Amino acid sequence: MHRKALTLFTPQRSAARRGAGRALLLETNASASSFPRRNVERAMTIVDSVLLPCFDGFVRYGGPFFVLFGVTLVSAVAVFFFSTPFVPLAPTDPLRIGLSVFGVYLYANIVINWLLCVFTHPGRPPQINPPSPVDRACQRCGDVWKPPRAHHCHVCNSCVLAYDHHCPWMATCIGHLNYRYFFLTLLHLAAGCAFIVALLWAYFDAPAHLMLGKYHKLPYPVTFTLMLVVAAGPPVTVLLVWHVFLIHTGQSTVEFYRRKVRLWEWHRGERGALNPYDLGPQRNWVRVFGDSSFPLHWARPSLRKPPGDGLQWATSKSLVGDV
Repeated sequence: MHRKALTLFTPQRSAARRGAGRALLLETNASASSFPRRNVERAMTIVDSVLLPCFDGFVRYGGPFFVLFGVTLVSAVAVFFFSTPFVPLAPTDPLRIGLSVFGVYLYANIVINWLLCVFTHPGRPPQINPPSPVDRACQRCGDVWKPPRAHHCHVCNSCVLAYDHHCPWMATCIGHLNYRYFFLTLLHLAAGCAFIVALLWAYFDAPAHLMLGKYHKLPYPVTFTLMLVVAAGPPVTVLLVWHVFLIHTGQSTVEFYRRKVRLWEWHRGERGALNPYDLGPQRNWVRVFGDSSFPLHWARPSLRKPPGDGLQWATSKSLVGDV
């Protein structure tokens, strides 16, 4: 009996048990590691099938309300500017006349470019098959031609020429045909915010009153306008600087993130490898605003279309012999 009991615990049996235990432990760890992965996959499925369509619907159908709200706020600031003596000078004072004319210029450019951006279609590719086997096709649009720099907007559910992004404040996509209006809206909005803050600082010392909690000593229109431009000015300015960088380097927001371009890589002079559509700063700006002998011709509202058709784009390689 004693000898039989000893045979039950031989080294071979002990090694087998250790191997079985190790296998069970590995199987348990594998199951534990796959558990969070399954949760992540399930969460991504919910986001793609439920949350993203809801968000797209909110952005798409809420766009007109964003536009109406934004234009109303800008118009309210304009009304306060002319109805409240932001500039406590005589009506016939040349400085006040000049500031009023500049205020009218800013307001007109903001509203006109904003509405032009809203009501100008960004550009859609023709619904044809790819002209050649090397051209891309959009599967979401039914395998139709997807020209260079065109991308599919999941909010509008269509491809857009030179697609940059879908802007809820414009209630449309920003693309080839309306990008200039979008940029000019940002430019004049940032300039208008800086203009209002400078006036209120110079004549009311309003920012100091606001920071010291003495805003109740200011007229209501002044307080409302100051809080509005202080809240909207920084993000608009940051967005403007961002698009200045994009135009200067000849790319869109989608192209920037897809290529994972970094500022330090751009400064090293590797533009051609990172972005084939970077033609150099001057050509990049001309491609958006057009060429004109009058330097500020591009800054005024205009119905002229941007250069090119949005289907074919010059690349840095095609300009090698044109330098």
